[in-house]
Amino acid sequence: MDGRRGGPRRGSAVRRGEEHHVSRLRRSSGFSLVELMVAITIGLLLLTSLVGIMVVGRKDYSVDSAQGELQSAGSTAANLIAQSARQAGFFGCSGSSTSYQLAAANGVLGNFTSPVTGYDAVLASSTLTLNSLNPANDNSLADWSPSLDASLQGRVEKGSDVMIFSGQTNGSAPLWVNAYASAGATSLPTQSTSGVATKNLLSVSNCGHSSIMQVSGVNGASGAITLSQALDSDFPPGSVAAPLAQTAYFVAQATGAQSALYQATYDGTTAGWQLAPIVPGVDALQVWYGIGSTPGVTTEYVPASQVANWSQVNSLRIGMLLEGAQGSAPALAGIGNGCGNPTSWTVLGATVVVPCDTRLRHVYTMTVSLRNAGL
Repeated sequence: MDGRRGGPRRGSAVRRGEEHHVSRLRRSSGFSLVELMVAITIGLLLLTSLVGIMVVGRKDYSVDSAQGELQSAGSTAANLIAQSARQAGFFGCSGSSTSYQLAAANGVLGNFTSPVTGYDAVLASSTLTLNSLNPANDNSLADWSPSLDASLQGRVEKGSDVMIFSGQTNGSAPLWVNAYASAGATSLPTQSTSGVATKNLLSVSNCGHSSIMQVSGVNGASGAITLSQALDSDFPPGSVAAPLAQTAYFVAQATGAQSALYQATYDGTTAGWQLAPIVPGVDALQVWYGIGSTPGVTTEYVPASQVANWSQVNSLRIGMLLEGAQGSAPALAGIGNGCGNPTSWTVLGATVVVPCDTRLRHVYTMTVSLRNAGL
């Protein structure tokens, strides 16, 4: 009897031990299929969210970076143009109104009768349509009003305004006359010839009158500058000699896929303009000229075609359409006739139509005064 009682109890314990062992095996065997599918789904949702955040962040970074580049490009152009404007109309210690043009002028080249002059691009219905970026330069002088100077033929894109500043060379230092130079003399004694080269244009001024001519020789040892023509007036010690140059700005075809804002300089040492692209990615340049009968007082802004007297120009208002690299702007629904980006821009009253692309664009406008106007 004791054996029969003990038998079942031991059997029950064994079964309970086996069930407990099986339960442990089930728990240690891993997740079920349903649990795995739920976990994978949640992981995919999290990964999708992270990828979306990264994509948005990348787009924001690209747009911010492109906006910074456009702002930097605009600032570069503004600084260079402002520097040329500050020097325009300055001839040592006299202005253009007291300067006698001795240097032989070839059209606009060598002509310093006004601090600034310009050419207005002729636009049909005030609209510039760019069917492609970085088009070829225009050879027709009649596409500007007044007609573009022949020295710039084939150097400017159609639709781009042109402005030319005339005055002391940017960054140059004046020279001092250290001995009496009489009228009729062809040699100018100076304390130094630094910064002056043969064929340079030079203004010699006694602060009441200035003569503009070309340098035919430089003697660094004696400090004497030989002039191509005779002085038309007496220049006592203390008179100022200043190197002169003309600086033009316009949009022209450049290497690569983008047009560029060009700076052209003429100082007499070459037969024509020396060109250099200074700001890439400029679609258009428009210029208005501030005129007024009182020096320094602007009463209205007009295009070059409406300037009757360039000596009355006191300031300039300049507008540029700048473009970023391809892909710098995110596409937006309902913008630009399905393009995703604006294709029409207003630059100083002119409508500029650009191709459908993904370039970020910005209109940069500046106003600069001619501090030597009317001198």
